[in-house]
Amino acid sequence: MRYHSTVLPTSKHAAVLIGLITVVVAGCSKREAEEKPVVPPPALESPAAPVLSAQDIANALKDLLTMGATQAIAELSVQDGFLKNPEVAIPLPSSLMEIDRQLRLVGKERYADELVVAMNRAAEAAAAEAGPIFAEAVRDVTFPDPEQILKGPDDAATQYFRRASQARLEQSLLPVVEQTADRTGAVAAYTNLMQRAAFLGKFMPEPEVNVGQYVTDKMLAGVFKVIAEEERRIRNDPAARTSDALKKVFNTAAK
Repeated sequence: MRYHSTVLPTSKHAAVLIGLITVVVAGCSKREAEEKPVVPPPALESPAAPVLSAQDIANALKDLLTMGATQAIAELSVQDGFLKNPEVAIPLPSSLMEIDRQLRLVGKERYADELVVAMNRAAEAAAAEAGPIFAEAVRDVTFPDPEQILKGPDDAATQYFRRASQARLEQSLLPVVEQTADRTGAVAAYTNLMQRAAFLGKFMPEPEVNVGQYVTDKMLAGVFKVIAEEERRIRNDPAARTSDALKKVFNTAAK
């Protein structure tokens, strides 16, 4: 009987076999890697913007108005603060323009000029006393929809403050202006002008000009103009936002 012996693989054969297996496995892995879609790394999330409450915005708006009013008083309460600033200078009342023109024809222009100077001096003197009045008005103002004001035009807060506080400010400032108009000679200058123009009967204004009321109205217009300019600066210049409330609200709104 003939026996067949099983031939065991030699170490050389085994090495060849392992090499073949390695190549096959590597090829499969490579194909799988090529076929597998590349997944991009997750994007880094931006930090969430601070949530602004209505109170946050209202606090910032009050800071803005406080800064604006403070700046206005500082600019306008000095000598020539009104008179030499063409943006806010108080002119002769329109009802007196024809009288002024007629008087200038006969060399009496100084009477109208004296009235203009005296009215501007009265406004400057009253502005020096107006700080507490404006501070109280800003403190008491409320904003039914502060977010709408925040998203409004560059002078939205000033516009709202003027609508909400004009009557109150006018009532508080009128007695102050009447006193300063008397001290600076504005009332006397008006009386003098009208006396000099008596011969121009048909050009005399009806009713007569209330100097105190006129100067109060023009003074308030000038103060609000400066407040609006300061508001624009705060809204557009991050360096102007000097309080925490202003930085939080307007820096966030700018994003």
